[in-house]
Amino acid sequence: MSNASLWCIPADTAEHYRSSKDMPAFAVSRRIAAHPRLSEFLGGNPLRLLDTNHRNHAAFMVEVFIANDPRLLEDALPWVYSAYHNQGIAFDYFAAELETWIAVIGETLPPEDAAAILPVYRWMLDAHPRSIERALRYQARRLPVSEVWQRDYDFILEHLFQGDYPVVIRHCRGLMQRGMSYAQVLRELFYPAMVEVGARWETGEFSVDMEHQTTAMVYGILFLKT
Repeated sequence: MSNASLWCIPADTAEHYRSSKDMPAFAVSRRIAAHPRLSEFLGGNPLRLLDTNHRNHAAFMVEVFIANDPRLLEDALPWVYSAYHNQGIAFDYFAAELETWIAVIGETLPPEDAAAILPVYRWMLDAHPRSIERALRYQARRLPVSEVWQRDYDFILEHLFQGDYPVVIRHCRGLMQRGMSYAQVLRELFYPAMVEVGARWETGEFSVDMEHQTTAMVYGILFLKT
């Protein structure tokens, strides 16, 4: 991502987005629900899966804008594409979703906030083909984990598979309290974990229900606060 101006998001703009994020997320869900290709996008999944994505997207973008960290977004996009596509969501949905976010932001946020934020959304839409390519590579292989974080990764993965949501939350909060950043939690632990979940589902080690349950648990953990 070469355009550094995308990441000059003023603190006030990030706060305005955070405080109003539920309204545009609801508007995006309403418009996607009326999209003529909705059935194709869903691939047999319930509509609530996309509603969840829109709420999670808004919460995640708050973190991106506050951190002004392009790497966080660059890493997240293909992972989100892969995680949802593994559940049957069509890749074309993400382009339609981003187009809808662009329209909704332009209509609902104050003009100065929309002007600061919309270049980031337009970059995400332009990056759509690259995000698909990277998502497909995620599906094709597991991701390496640094030796520094291997024990934490193994612990988190074990308890994810057991459904021990509170244990994973406590462990991640402990890591962050000891200095691990939110971005590191995503990059070093949860991206590889979700690739592992998808790989086990693809090889038949996980049932569809188990894969969905584990994925949903990770979405909750991704937005934990210290």
